[in-house]
Amino acid sequence: MANHECVRRRKDGTHLEVEGAYAGLRNQQGEITGFLGILTDITDRKANEQALVQSEQLLRSVLDALSAQIAI
Repeated sequence: MANHECVRRRKDGTHLEVEGAYAGLRNQQGEITGFLGILTDITDRKANEQALVQSEQLLRSVLDALSAQIAI
């Protein structure tokens, strides 16, 4: 089974991020005769991951600014 992430376009032109899982289907001789695939919409997860990164960057810059103001 193979997994990957990519961006797809909906019929209305908007984009969505998907994670795909694919596997080959084999016959009794072990030959690949087809593929089975499942796409999962991960747009919300990706947006949440990006928001977390931005939040961490903001927190880090605030803490850096505060530590520069604190003298020991």
